Amino acid sequence: MTPKGTARHRALTSAEAAGPPPPGWAASSLDAALRVVDEGPRPLYRAAIVSLAGTSVLAMAIAALIRPPGSLPGPQRDIIAGALATLCLSVVLGIASLAATGRDRPAAWLDRVLAPRERAAIWLALPPGSRSCLSS
Repeated sequence: MTPKGTARHRALTSAEAAGPPPPGWAASSLDAALRVVDEGPRPLYRAAIVSLAGTSVLAMAIAALIRPPGSLPGPQRDIIAGALATLCLSVVLGIASLAATGRDRPAAWLDRVLAPRERAAIWLALPPGSRSCLSS
């Protein structure tokens, strides 16, 4: 009797390993992960820029609406100025991201050497601590 999770499995032949994945939940999950890997970091980068812009607008609105009577205190003026500068930075980064949409990804040479499916399998096989040095 083997401990739970250590059962022996049949080894795949090279023809089975090179063929299409079997249908099912695991194959569809792998295909979804491959699509995300193939997209690259651009969608997450854009989501982060939108989040930064939204946070800046929210900070400006809160600083302008919640204040003591009279003129705007200095720290709140600083918050509004910082949030406005961050909003401008996020707009510039968003425009730069949209302008670079048609360009090749920096790791396009890697696609010629190793197909995205194999690259994703290698990436998922790496221990989590070693992935950060390979992400750039």
